[in-house]
Amino acid sequence: MRPPWRRRIPRRSRNYQSSITRATFALMYIKGEEVAGWVRDFGEFLRNLDPVNDNGPIIWEHFTDSFQERFQDSTKENRAQNNLKRLQLKAPFIDEYTSKFEELAHQANYLAGNPETCQLFLHGLLRHILEEVMRGGAPETYQDLKQRAVEAVWSRQTIDNIVQWRDRIPSNPFPNNNRPYPFYYGSN
Repeated sequence: MRPPWRRRIPRRSRNYQSSITRATFALMYIKGEEVAGWVRDFGEFLRNLDPVNDNGPIIWEHFTDSFQERFQDSTKENRAQNNLKRLQLKAPFIDEYTSKFEELAHQANYLAGNPETCQLFLHGLLRHILEEVMRGGAPETYQDLKQRAVEAVWSRQTIDNIVQWRDRIPSNPFPNNNRPYPFYYGSN
């Protein structure tokens, strides 16, 4: 996935063979007071390059690295790590929990198969869900862990629905029918 600042630059900039031309083209799409000085300075840097001898892929890499270093959120990874530690499942919304967890894990640069990542996933589960997931031993992979959590939430939700339904049924399901004998249509 392209970073947000790269989404504003048209994909046709990839067609340029020259890294200098590509970087110059990208500079045309970067606007705003916050970046004006950097755009001016980097444009000057590009103008001072020799288009024949200095035109390698390293120019584009330098452009992207320089831009990210200067303007990208440097605390995004730390915030994602902290949000992962605080993330809690709000039953029965397991799909929202797993998608939010995976997005934050990606932002925090955690790998899905990593034991620490699995531990963080378990940490956010409710106790009764966690007990159900861990019954029979720890899952082998993150996908198994996620599947067990989904099944545990689903089974808990099914049990809760059955118990609620059972508790709401009155002893006489037809309270307006107080006759001791069956009612027959037709003549008596």
